[in-house]
Amino acid sequence: MTIATFAQPMEVITVIILLDLHLRGMAKSPPEPEGLMDAPRNKNRIVGQAEPPLVPEASPRKAATGKTTTRVELLDAVYTACPSLSRAQARELFEMTLDEIVGALLSGDAVKLRAFGAFNVRSKRERIGRNPRNGVEATINARRVLTFKASPTLIARVNGWTAPFGEED
Repeated sequence: MTIATFAQPMEVITVIILLDLHLRGMAKSPPEPEGLMDAPRNKNRIVGQAEPPLVPEASPRKAATGKTTTRVELLDAVYTACPSLSRAQARELFEMTLDEIVGALLSGDAVKLRAFGAFNVRSKRERIGRNPRNGVEATINARRVLTFKASPTLIARVNGWTAPFGEED
């Protein structure tokens, strides 16, 4: 099943826009689950030490604090952006999108996402390397590596600059 047969084209566009907003920290956070505050407290903590929060707060400054956006957070963002989809359908749409990207990369194709960047697979030849600790030479096998080159628009957004000329969305 392809993405086009699963969802309406507008929903696919909404998912892509939402993922972009979420990566920029502008998407709405999913509501926090209730009942977690009733969990038992840690009895082994030091008196006077602040207790860590049970549910981490989602904030637009996530990248500045060093936290990582997870697959679950992206799934929640897709679910909240497409109210006509159930959680299972949102998960399936998200997984199919990732499968399409992975499939293209496995076949050796480049994946270019406008205003985000390009993923490429490069082949590296076999070569002789050297262990830096003891200087012993070793053969490094041929392999394929995944590379990512951020678009000028993404680089400008990350640095807080205006988008380069001709790269606006």
